[in-house]
Amino acid sequence: MKKPKKEMSDVGPSSGAAGVKESSLMWPMLSRSNYTEWAMLMQCNYEAMEIWDVIDPGGAGVKRAQDRQAMSALLRSVPKEMWQTLGGKKTVKEAWEAVRTMRVGADRVKDVNAQKLLQEFENLQFKEGEKIDDFGMRITNLVADLKVLGETIDDVKVVKKFLRVAPACFTSVIVSIEMFCDVKKAHRGGADRAVARDGGTPRGEGGTYN
Repeated sequence: MKKPKKEMSDVGPSSGAAGVKESSLMWPMLSRSNYTEWAMLMQCNYEAMEIWDVIDPGGAGVKRAQDRQAMSALLRSVPKEMWQTLGGKKTVKEAWEAVRTMRVGADRVKDVNAQKLLQEFENLQFKEGEKIDDFGMRITNLVADLKVLGETIDDVKVVKKFLRVAPACFTSVIVSIEMFCDVKKAHRGGADRAVARDGGTPRGEGGTYN
């Protein structure tokens, strides 16, 4: 009597030794900014498949089949440009450590850059003869760059920064902003309207705007 054939889904690397099937889990994709969340979900998946011990503690006692199963899942959860580097590692534990080193290093660089831009924001001043529109473009671009790095500067802080550093030739604009905007709830749209009412260039001789 012939033995019944086993279905492909019941054997091989699609499930852990006694854990859930790999195909039933949600596998995250690593990006430049989600390493912490990615690592947490990957660990949960490995634990559900009962193969997390190939990474922690790892070591000589790890079965090759389980190591390759974990490596396959890891490679599927990182960008293609990382495949060659990680796939060349002898064990999935080594690949896991490589991902952590790359991403934690990237996060540190990002934090350093963010701190530099925050300092630049604090030190930002009007250049000699600079128009409000030009200064506004500089500060807007700086705020946008900080947002990309995970640092958010709200409109209230931007408006307060302008009021603090605006030259005396923009007194009428400052007065308009203070009159028509609640600085504690200010947003750049309201400040822009105030600027538009009073002009966007320094006051020249004879009481007119250049």
